[in-house]
Amino acid sequence: SPGKGCSDLVDHRNRHPLDNRRSNLRLATYSVNQYNRKANRNNTSGFCGVTQTMSGRWRARLKLHGREICLGRFDTATEAAAAYTAAKAAL
Repeated sequence: SPGKGCSDLVDHRNRHPLDNRRSNLRLATYSVNQYNRKANRNNTSGFCGVTQTMSGRWRARLKLHGREICLGRFDTATEAAAAYTAAKAAL
């Protein structure tokens, strides 16, 4: 665990908190640790970074270092998820 004044956290690369193999652990800032999250329980699209707009279209966006990056609006949740996945991989 981080000491006083330390900004790094221990992050599990594969998101399994009981998998404490050295190869699965890394130091990460809070921002990077949040980036490695799964979709919330109340997520209605089934995809990370994808929400439905009031018009019924699907919006893809991600946050990086506290800034929101809008990836566009799409006709289907699957198209929006593909855009999110591609943008996340490019970072």
